[in-house]
Amino acid sequence: MKLKRITIHNIASIADAEIDFVASPLADTPLFLIAGPTGAGKSIILDSVCLALYARAPRLTRFKTDEKYEDSTLVGVEKEKDRNVGVDANRQLMRRSTVECFAKLLLEGNDGNDYEAQWHLHRSRNKATGKFQKEDQTLTLLKTGETWTKKADFEAKVQEVVGMKYEQFCRTSLLAQGEFTRFLQSKSDEKAEILERLTGIDIYSAVGRKIAEHAKAASDAYDRCCQAVAGISLLSDEEKAAVAEAIDVRKKRIEEVKAEADAADAKRKWIADNATFEAQCVEARRRADNLKTAMESDEFKQRRQLVADYDRSASARVYLSQRDKARADAAALKKELPGLERSLEDADGKGKALEGDICLINKALDAATKRLVAIDKPALDCRLKKLNDARVLVSGLDGQRKLIDTHAETIAESRKKLKAAQERISVEKAEYDSADTDFRDCSALYAQMEMSVGNAAKELRSKLVVGAECPVCGQRVGQLLADEHFQSVLEPVRVRKVNAEERLRKAATTLAVTQKEVAQQSGEIDRTTKKLEKARADYASMVEKASTACRDAETSVDIDAVNNALAVVAGKLREAAQAQTECDTQRRRFDDTNKLLAATKDAIAKITARLSERRAALANADKTAAESEAALAEFFAANPQIGEAALVNLSQTSRARIDSERDYCQRIMADADKSAGALASVEKMLENHRANRPALAEADTADSLQTVVAEKRAEADALLQSNALDAQRLADDKKQAEAHAAALVAAEKARAEKDKWDTLCKYLGDREGKQFRKVAQSFILSHLLNIANGYLCRFSDRYTLTCQPGSLVILVEDTHNPGVSQSANILSGGESFMVSLSLALALSRLNAADNGVDTLFIDEGFGTLSDECLTNVMDTLEALHQMGGRRVGIISHVDELSHRIPVQVRVERVDATRSEVEVVDTCGYAD
Repeated sequence: MKLKRITIHNIASIADAEIDFVASPLADTPLFLIAGPTGAGKSIILDSVCLALYARAPRLTRFKTDEKYEDSTLVGVEKEKDRNVGVDANRQLMRRSTVECFAKLLLEGNDGNDYEAQWHLHRSRNKATGKFQKEDQTLTLLKTGETWTKKADFEAKVQEVVGMKYEQFCRTSLLAQGEFTRFLQSKSDEKAEILERLTGIDIYSAVGRKIAEHAKAASDAYDRCCQAVAGISLLSDEEKAAVAEAIDVRKKRIEEVKAEADAADAKRKWIADNATFEAQCVEARRRADNLKTAMESDEFKQRRQLVADYDRSASARVYLSQRDKARADAAALKKELPGLERSLEDADGKGKALEGDICLINKALDAATKRLVAIDKPALDCRLKKLNDARVLVSGLDGQRKLIDTHAETIAESRKKLKAAQERISVEKAEYDSADTDFRDCSALYAQMEMSVGNAAKELRSKLVVGAECPVCGQRVGQLLADEHFQSVLEPVRVRKVNAEERLRKAATTLAVTQKEVAQQSGEIDRTTKKLEKARADYASMVEKASTACRDAETSVDIDAVNNALAVVAGKLREAAQAQTECDTQRRRFDDTNKLLAATKDAIAKITARLSERRAALANADKTAAESEAALAEFFAANPQIGEAALVNLSQTSRARIDSERDYCQRIMADADKSAGALASVEKMLENHRANRPALAEADTADSLQTVVAEKRAEADALLQSNALDAQRLADDKKQAEAHAAALVAAEKARAEKDKWDTLCKYLGDREGKQFRKVAQSFILSHLLNIANGYLCRFSDRYTLTCQPGSLVILVEDTHNPGVSQSANILSGGESFMVSLSLALALSRLNAADNGVDTLFIDEGFGTLSDECLTNVMDTLEALHQMGGRRVGIISHVDELSHRIPVQVRVERVDATRSEVEVVDTCGYAD
C-alpha cells in the first residue's frame, strides 16, 4: 500500500494542511523529518492517516477505559448522554470553536488502483456549540467512482485494499520503540502482556485458557460418569425368578376368567337380540298396514289417473300446440304482406330517380376533366421547383456577403487588441525583472541575518565577554547585546522580504495574464482569417450555382425577378387546383350515388325475396293447422273420457308437477313392496334366533349377565396389569444393566480423557493462559531478536541480542566482553534506544509480510544518541528504502536532526490553538 496525499481539516491544532507524499521533495527522498516544537501537532499527521482508514487514532486507542467526562462546549444540549464524552472518543480531536473536521487520504491499494478514504465529523445546525453528529466514513475507487459508506462494507474493503487491520497497520507503520523500552524494564508477566500487545498474537493466551477449561471440563465429566455408575441399581437373580413365576400363575388364571366372561356375554347377547327382533317385527307390521291403507285411498287413485292421462295424451298435446301456433302465424303473415308490397313499390321508384342523377354527374365530370388537362400541371410543378431552388440560392448570397464583412471586422479588432497587449508586455516584463532582483536580494540578506540570530550564533555570543576579541571580526567587544535586540533588527528585513515576495507574485501574475491574452488574440486572428477565406470561396461557389439555377428557371439573378415569376406560376397552379377540386367533387358524387343505387337494388331484391317467403309461409301455416285439426279429431274419438277442455288443462299442467305425482305414486308402491318383504325377513330372523336359544337360568336377565361379564373382565384386567408391571420391571432391570455397562465404559473413557488434559494443563494451561503464552512467545521473541540483530549491527557492532529458551528476558552479548551475556538493563540511554529501535523495525518487518506500507514512521528518542550512533542509525534508516522500497519519516523536535535531514514536514504554532504545516527542502525547495 502506498500513501500519496493526506488532507487534514480542523483536527487538534491543525486547521488545514495537505501533505503530498508523491510530489517533490517528499517523493525524491528515502528519509524525511516531521519537525516542530512539543505540542505543535506532529503526531496528528499519523492520527489523521489512521482516522481516514480506520476511524481510530493511536493517541486515543492506547487507553482502554470506559471513563467519560462532560463536554463544556455542549451547553445547549439537554440530554446528559449527549454531553458526556468518552476519554477515547474521536470527537475530542475536533478543533475548538469549529463545526466540522475531516481527514482525507489518497492511497494506492495493493490491487494497483487509487482510492480516497475519508473520515468526517460535524456538529448539528452548523454551530460550534451544536451536538456532535454521527461520524461518516467513505471509501471511493477513483477509477470508477464506486463508493463504500456502510461501516461493515467500508471496513471489509479497507482491509482488502490495505491488506491489514488497524492494529497490524499500527505495528507495521508506526514503530513502537517506546513499548520495547518499557518491555526491557518490565517484570516477566508484564513482558508477556507487552509482547502480546506488540505482536498482536493473543491467541496463545486464549489457547492456554482453553487448555485449562478443557482440563476442568474433563474432570467434571469424569465425576459425573462416576456418579452415574453409582446411581444405577439392579435386581438380584432370586428377585428376577420370583417375578417370572408370578407372571406364569397369573396367565393361567387370566385364561379361565376370560372363558367364564365369554359364556356369560353370549347369554346376555341372545337375550338382547331376541328383544330387538321382536320390536322389529312389530314395527314392520305397522308400516306395511299403513302403506296398504294409503294405496286404497281416493287421493292416491286420482293422482295415479292424472299421470296415466298425461302419458296417454302426449301426441295429442303436440297436435293441439301445432294447430294453435299455425293459426297464430297465419294471422300475423296476413297483416305483414300489404306492408312488404308497398315497400317494394317505393324502392323501385327510388332506383329510377338515382339512375337519372348519375347521367347528370357524368356530364359535369367530363367538363372539369377537360379544363384540368388544358392547364398542364406537371410542367407548372417542375418550373415551380426550379424557381424555389433559385430563390434559396439567390437569398443565400446576401447572407454570405454579410458573413464576409463580419469576419473582416473581427480580424481588425483582434489586431488592435494584439498590438495593445504586446506594448503592455514590455512594461510588465521590466517590472517582473525588477521585482525578481529585489526579492533575491532581500532573501539573501534575510538568510544571512537569520543565521546571526540562530541557535549557533546564540551559542557563540553566549561565550563572549566585554573586552574580549570577537572570533569573527577580530574587534574588541565593547557591549553585549541581548538576543531580543538581534530579533528586532531581523524583523524589518523579514517584512521587506515578504513585501518583495508579494510584489514578485503580483508581477508574475500580471505578466502571465498579458502573455495569455497575446496568445489568445493571435490564435483568434488565425482562426478568423481562415474563416474569411473559406467564406469568400463559398461566396464564389454560391454565385455560380445561383446563375445556373436562374438560367434553368428562365429568370435573371435577381430576387425580385424570381419572386415575380413565382407569383405567375402560383396563379396558374391555383387554377389547376380549382379544376382538380371540381373533378374530385364530381367523382365523389358519382361514387356516392352509385353506391346508393346499388344499395337500392339490393333492397328491392331482399324485399322481393321476403315477400315470396312470407306468401309460402302463409300457405304452410294453413296446411299445418288443417292437418293438426284432423289428428285431434281422431284422438278424441279414441279417448272419449278426455275432451278438448281436459286436453287443454293437461297441456297447461307443468312437467314438474307430473314428475312429482309420478314419483309419489311409484314411491308409495315401492315402499309397500319393500315393507312386505321386510316384515317377512324379520319374522324369519326371529324364528331362526329362537331356534338357537342357550341354556338360561330363571334368574338370568340381560342386566344380571352384564354384571357377571363386567366382574370377570375386571378381574382379568387386574391380572393383566399386574403382569405388565412385573414385565416392565424386568425390562427396566435389563435396560439398567445395559446402562450400567455403558456407564462403566463412559467412566473409563472419561478417566482417560481427564488424564490426557491434566497432563497437558500441567505444562501449558492455567486460568489466565500465562504458561502457554510464555512458552510460545519465547519462540516468537527469539525469531524477533534474530531480525533485530540485523538492524542493530548496522547501528553499532558492539552488541548482540539473545534470550534463554522458555524465557522473555532479553540478554545482551558485548563484543568488548566476549562470552558473557548480561541483562539489557545495563545499557545506556542511547544504547537502549538503538536496541528498542532495532526491535521495533524487526516487528514492523515481521508484520508487514507482502502487504507493507511504503512509509514507516518513527516517533522520538533520537536525542539520546551520540553523533556516531546517530549517523549509523540515519544511514540504516536511509538504507531501508534500498532494502525494501520503504521510506522513513522521523517525528522529532531534536535540532540536530533538522540539520541532518534536509526534507522536512514542519509543524509550527501560529497561536495558542492553531498550527501550520509546511513541506520544505532546506537545500532550497519549499512546497
